[in-house]
Amino acid sequence: MVIELNRKTEHSIPEEQIDALAMSFYYAMLEFFQTEKGKAEFAEFVEMQNEKQVA
Repeated sequence: MVIELNRKTEHSIPEEQIDALAMSFYYAMLEFFQTEKGKAEFAEFVEMQNEKQVA
């Protein structure tokens, strides 16, 4: 999976380290949202977003 970001800031962190960190967050989030608690929290989030769109 390749995630392209608009990176306008200059930094001294190697690109490979940023990508590795991003992927670790991605897999941790993916694992969480596949649990019952994660699914419930996502359903709550979707409901809140729908309420915002109606208002």
